[in-house]
Amino acid sequence: MEVIRELCVKFSEENTGWGYGRIQGALSNLGYEVSMTTFGNILRAKGIIPSPERGKQSNWKTFVRSHLDVIQTKVGCPQQNAFAESFVSSIMRECVDKMIFFGERPLRRAISQFVEHFHRERKHQGIENVIPFPNAPQGGPDSGLIVKSEQLGGC
Repeated sequence: MEVIRELCVKFSEENTGWGYGRIQGALSNLGYEVSMTTFGNILRAKGIIPSPERGKQSNWKTFVRSHLDVIQTKVGCPQQNAFAESFVSSIMRECVDKMIFFGERPLRRAISQFVEHFHRERKHQGIENVIPFPNAPQGGPDSGLIVKSEQLGGC
């Protein structure tokens, strides 16, 4: 229950525009089922007001911090964005350079499948070697079999 309390408080403080339902959905995505009443009680006990009022209390520092992820680089200067450069390098090295495409549709399909693999199956060294949005495990650690899946004609 302490973990749920901490997550409720953290989500509400970091996402002032999120209402009870949105935070309840985020908790559900993490495997925690919390009723709206319980969630409201947790926030009231911590002195956190409902979403519309929380959003009005934002100051400049909070506003800038919440929008740091959308700061854009100069037009025509992709080298200024290390994340984009890293992704482009990965997709070129691990996908595009290893295939021959006979049209736009196969290229789009390959890119789409690589993006899915990149986010759901590939470990990222920049974030402590974890998978950002892993697929749900097919079985527990004692389930026995290792299952492979075909990606773009390979494994």
